[in-house]
Amino acid sequence: MVRSPGEIPEWSKGADCKSVGLRLRRFKSFSPHQPLLVEKGFFLGAGMNSPFYSQGLKFSCTRCSACCRGGPGYVFLSKPDLSRLLDLLSLDFHGFFHKYCTKVDTGLGMALSLAEKENYDCVFWASEGCTVYEARPIQCSSYPFWASVLESSRTWYDEKRACPGIDQGALRGPAEIEDRLVARRSEPTIVFPYGVDPETFYADSILGR
Repeated sequence: MVRSPGEIPEWSKGADCKSVGLRLRRFKSFSPHQPLLVEKGFFLGAGMNSPFYSQGLKFSCTRCSACCRGGPGYVFLSKPDLSRLLDLLSLDFHGFFHKYCTKVDTGLGMALSLAEKENYDCVFWASEGCTVYEARPIQCSSYPFWASVLESSRTWYDEKRACPGIDQGALRGPAEIEDRLVARRSEPTIVFPYGVDPETFYADSILGR
């Protein structure tokens, strides 16, 4: 049986596919019960009554591609992500997994992630950009509005050192930011039990169809 636990740690890939800079480190511990909470429309951190971004945050993607290439990381896949990618590429799960995926040990099982090229570029990165942009995973489309990045103003501005689009361009209101957080939380990562070969599954069984 394929499980979809809570939020996977987010030291991985971002805006179009791949994660940026400061949070690219190996997993420490993993628990679906530890991430910061989204409750009643507000992002709640320790000791906070309202989010630090209550007046909004500026972000506009500069298309620098730093989040898609050039460094190691993970792009974890949810069931809706997998469904969109299979449809876009007209592949069955076996073909998709073999060509584009890898497994990542989370401490609870093996999470399904996009693979990387030898130079650490995302497997879907090409010279013209993301080749699956219209079906890109929620982890990518929700960046940089991740719980780990929005933990505090410090973590937000730390991420700015790796992403030139942060604190630039369009002002994103708190409702939009919270929508991204909720969307990410509502699509948990696909995790296979230890000792189970993902290639023994069919898409319908993974997606519950």
